[in-house]
Amino acid sequence: GRSQGFDIEIVAPQEAEADKADAMYNANRREDQTPRLLVNGKIENAILEVVGTRTTVIRVALIEGGAVLESTLEDRGELIYRIREKNPYKGLRETAFLADIYFLNRSAKVVFAHRMGLPSVQFGSIFLFRNGFRVFPVGAPDDDFFGLNQRKQQGQRRFLGGRDLIGRIEVKGVEGFEEATSREGLIATPEVEELIECVRDKCVRRLERYVIDITWRDP
Repeated sequence: GRSQGFDIEIVAPQEAEADKADAMYNANRREDQTPRLLVNGKIENAILEVVGTRTTVIRVALIEGGAVLESTLEDRGELIYRIREKNPYKGLRETAFLADIYFLNRSAKVVFAHRMGLPSVQFGSIFLFRNGFRVFPVGAPDDDFFGLNQRKQQGQRRFLGGRDLIGRIEVKGVEGFEEATSREGLIATPEVEELIECVRDKCVRRLERYVIDITWRDP
């Protein structure tokens, strides 16, 4: 299942009045007005769920103690397929690997920009979390940790690049998954190579096969 380690809640009494005014503004705003962000409350990111109802999402998770890789593809909330296979990545067995990756079609980009107040390309792409904390700079607009932009440059329309995707990868900080100092991602190890391969082959390629073969033919 999904990791439910802890919640982070911001409590800033001096912002309470401003939050009240902003909440009132949000309740009465027009469709074309950007919502105001409140300071107080739990930090959460429901934007992926909102985007998910507009587009194709692939969810890939290690189950049964890391022995089995389960992939689920949904299109606009409808289940397309679910595949279970033997986990071919020994280095990922202990990581409780979990991936949620969304294809940013035009509708998803529009709803993202409207809800977040900035275009998805400025927000980032596929983010990586280790023990619940984000690994920088993975997912930043100019970062290509998973090598997706390199593939796209070679194959253009046949491949999805960072700008076409948004999502999150979660792993536990088990052996082989150590963060480099000075915010440079993860130290390169055979296990990290397997992580990159898994994201590329089991997540992005499967999403591509569906999206490019089916959705792009659909006007």
